[in-house]
Amino acid sequence: MQGKRIYEIRKKERLTQAEFAQKLGLSATTISTTEADKTPLTEPNIRLICRTFGINEKWLRYGTGEMMDEEAHYGEDGKRLMALFDRLSPRAQDILIEYADKILSDESVIRSGETPK
Repeated sequence: MQGKRIYEIRKKERLTQAEFAQKLGLSATTISTTEADKTPLTEPNIRLICRTFGINEKWLRYGTGEMMDEEAHYGEDGKRLMALFDRLSPRAQDILIEYADKILSDESVIRSGETPK
């Protein structure tokens, strides 16, 4: 049944099998056979999927609890960024949010093949 849960993660992330595999450094065949429950997930791959996509390990392994593990999703850098953000003044937080919005907009434009403004 881990295959069904891998499929759910992939669909939630809106990724093809190839894109999902690439984010994990795995082959698309590995993802395909795992989703079909032909091959079980390895221990390192379970941890990798959970860390990469912020997935609750118990949910992935056994189907218990919620899919998302918000703490895991941030990772160490994300947790550090959130701690720094909390220490900023409200005005500095607003500036950082505006800047992050600009970065996301530029990334979207770059992915489309255009040049950012």
